[in-house]
Amino acid sequence: ALIPAALYGAVLFQRFVRGRESNYDMLEVAGVMYATLVVTVVVASLVALLVDVAAKWVLLGRRQPGVYEWDKSSYCQRWQLYLLAQRIRIKCLSGLGVLEYLT
Repeated sequence: ALIPAALYGAVLFQRFVRGRESNYDMLEVAGVMYATLVVTVVVASLVALLVDVAAKWVLLGRRQPGVYEWDKSSYCQRWQLYLLAQRIRIKCLSGLGVLEYLT
């Protein structure tokens, strides 16, 4: 889905500059657009992973073995907050998640 979108953008750009003198080639524009898209996806993936790891350490810290009763400990509530923060990693990149791209 990403490559056709980049090529379609290059075609639109080619139509825009048609009739004018231009130094741009359609393949060069498509290549630059595709490279920009790849860099953006990589940066978004890394940011999503960093947010996930930071949320785990800020909300939960190092897990200690023991019993965590839901009405006496805040651990369960903090775990639910962590699951909300984890959705950034799971739902980013059109719902496929970050780990699909990295594995």
